[in-house]
Amino acid sequence: MLGITLIFLFAVTLGWLPSTGWLPWSDGAVSHMKHLIMPVATLSAYYFGAFSMVFRAEQRDVYRKLYIQVARSKGLSEWKVAFKHALPNAVLPVVTFMGLAMGQLTGGAVVTETVFSMPGVGRLFVASIAAHDFPVMLAIAMMVVVAVVVMNVLVDFIYTLINPQIRLE
Repeated sequence: MLGITLIFLFAVTLGWLPSTGWLPWSDGAVSHMKHLIMPVATLSAYYFGAFSMVFRAEQRDVYRKLYIQVARSKGLSEWKVAFKHALPNAVLPVVTFMGLAMGQLTGGAVVTETVFSMPGVGRLFVASIAAHDFPVMLAIAMMVVVAVVVMNVLVDFIYTLINPQIRLE
């Protein structure tokens, strides 16, 4: 729905951006980027809001914890309390949510590529469904599964970078 609204507003009404299609980099970086603005905005709008809400809720919860009060009572600056103590603990659920969003993002890419007539794996998946091409559907599904597993492993490693108290054993 958002993609169609963006097409109507920025392509049809204002004429600022192309409505559909894709141009390779060889046709110019500016033209290529103009074709990507609306699809990227469509895919990222939900996740930006969701990540912001999760982070805000976690940040509020972390600031109520005892170790934040102890850090403040030690005389640490508010900047140090925020970035050294609160942020690493508040960002962990956001990282988890980002890892889980990988599968949803792939599903959203299928719809977005179809709406914006962009070539990609999502559009290939839709075409393989229409053609009953089961090997291609299976290959794409396996790629998505592998990508989700790899993303979850990356999330585990990112956890150890953000918070050294978390150990992978």
